[in-house]
Amino acid sequence: MFEPSWKSKNQDKAVAAVGKIDDQKLLCDIAQDGRLTSRVREAALDRLQTQVELPLPLQEELSLMAEGRHRDLALTALRCVTDQPLLARIVLASPQELVRQQALDRLTDPVVLRDCLEQELAKSNPIPETIASVCHKLSLAYGGLDRDNALFYEARSVL
Repeated sequence: MFEPSWKSKNQDKAVAAVGKIDDQKLLCDIAQDGRLTSRVREAALDRLQTQVELPLPLQEELSLMAEGRHRDLALTALRCVTDQPLLARIVLASPQELVRQQALDRLTDPVVLRDCLEQELAKSNPIPETIASVCHKLSLAYGGLDRDNALFYEARSVL
């Protein structure tokens, strides 16, 4: 039976085949296929258009990658993740600073940003860079943080 070239055991051949695919649904399916190597899945993610909304299960899988050690694949995939609470989870859980920052760059919902700041401050070892970045995004979203805001003072005490 014929198998598509992107399923080849030869990674170079599989990556080359993915490079010729334009079907966004197929590329999404390839990116989700856990039986494929990360290199082939990353090639599929590279081909996905950034305006394509990935199915939530794939976004969740990508967040687990970001929380783990699959930095390169996670960085490639993050440009397609749109779910705001999921992005906040990545900001809070990823051990990779670059992954955290890229997820934070995609966060736009002020309510989710505020929740993210509260959760980061509640950690036993909050990350000052994350706190500073979230505070900055919140100040832009709200036109400045209210100086009487207890959350702002708590964040300042950590910085």
